[in-house]
Amino acid sequence: GKVRWMEVPFALGMFLNGDAAARAAVCAAEQGRPAFGRMHDRLFAGQGAWQDANDPSDLFRAYAQAAGLDLARYASCYASGATEARVRAANDLADRMGVRATPTFFINGRRHHGAYDIDHLSRAVRAAGARATLAAS
Repeated sequence: GKVRWMEVPFALGMFLNGDAAARAAVCAAEQGRPAFGRMHDRLFAGQGAWQDANDPSDLFRAYAQAAGLDLARYASCYASGATEARVRAANDLADRMGVRATPTFFINGRRHHGAYDIDHLSRAVRAAGARATLAAS
């Protein structure tokens, strides 16, 4: 109950087709957390291929199939303007919050950029909890 984990479909502008990959991830997430995890792993592993693609949608569909997603639901979601708008809104929010790298963690409103090991994150969460306890006293 101390931590809320959220994954936001944020796409760094420096990655070609990053917005499309974020849409693919969002559509996988609509089929549950395990589906998102499988698609996330495939997107990450295949990054070199989809970044260079003129249109990565067929490649993402193949990833969705390999990940065991319901392809009709995936295709409908991926084609949806609402999914594109959701990714755009997440990118706008990330920009307003100063997110410039992935991963970025917010612990009690404090921004932490970069890949931290579990010990570093645990210390940051414990320190934030201690500050919150002192403030509540």
